Amino acid sequence: MSRPHSAQVSFQRDRLSYLWLALGILFFAFATVRWTIPLAAWLYPVFLLRFVRTQPLLRGILLVLLASVLELAIELQGFVAFSGALYYLAPFGFGVVFGVLFTLPYLIDRVVAPRLGGMLGTLVFPLAVTTVWYLNDLVNPFPWGNPAYTQYGNLPLLPLLSVTGLWGIVFLMSWLASLVNWAWEQGFAWSKVRPGLLLYSGLLALVFVGGGARLAFFAPQGPTVRVAGITASRALPLPDRPFLDTERGALFLSGKATEADRQPIRPALAQIDDDLLTRSQQEARAGAKVVVWSESDAVVLQEDEAALLQQARAVAQASGIYLDMGLAVILPPRDPKR
Repeated sequence: MSRPHSAQVSFQRDRLSYLWLALGILFFAFATVRWTIPLAAWLYPVFLLRFVRTQPLLRGILLVLLASVLELAIELQGFVAFSGALYYLAPFGFGVVFGVLFTLPYLIDRVVAPRLGGMLGTLVFPLAVTTVWYLNDLVNPFPWGNPAYTQYGNLPLLPLLSVTGLWGIVFLMSWLASLVNWAWEQGFAWSKVRPGLLLYSGLLALVFVGGGARLAFFAPQGPTVRVAGITASRALPLPDRPFLDTERGALFLSGKATEADRQPIRPALAQIDDDLLTRSQQEARAGAKVVVWSESDAVVLQEDEAALLQQARAVAQASGIYLDMGLAVILPPRDPKR
């Protein structure tokens, strides 16, 4: 009786393997760069790991790599400031780099975990994920994609940062995937998977209950300061927001725009900057002591930079705030002889 059952499970597992890939990539799309659903970051490794473990090694890894590169390339459109053909090609380059980072732990797990087996084998994937992202943060100037970033709103989880840094959260999120797959491979037989699931559940409960208790019973006792973060208003008409078009924006920021390109956008830039200054004053009246502008939402021609900084200085002094301006400056056209 056991052999037919095992063969049947194996057949179903292989037949549904591409469904796991589809689900994994679907959740992956909401757990990386552009769109963030915190729960999706816990779920996508469960299905991608299941797919890799139910496919021949080379096929499984290559398909996960291809799918992740394509998905990342789509998400990164508009995130990298290049003009011309590079506007479309650069996201694929970044997609390849980060696709490899996302895929490498699956390769390590596929090769090493079966050799260890049992609960010990479940540690391979989370250790690989944590190590890959730790090394990436050491050498990569673009810190995108770390799974822990997706949990910025998970307040009971965040106190773990003070003990382990990002890496405790990365490990905890990744361990769920390997534990679920281990239980899946055991047919979710409670007698076999109980020790591992109870261990993880206990650890997870300790983190969340401990973090929740920290927030509830040990609130900060020192003085607090109200901080406001603002972005350029989306109520402004689109024709007056040239930097919503990132390819055109890259042309300006690269210094390749001609003077004829630069001067017509001055009124639009002034409208955006004036709106940010006005709303900074509103936040100050609401009690904010620190006001932060989003990165590069404020854009100014270089010849207007000094005047804008003087305006901002006057607003900050009159309102009694610290003003942190995320400012992009459009340089004059380059000398073609250089």
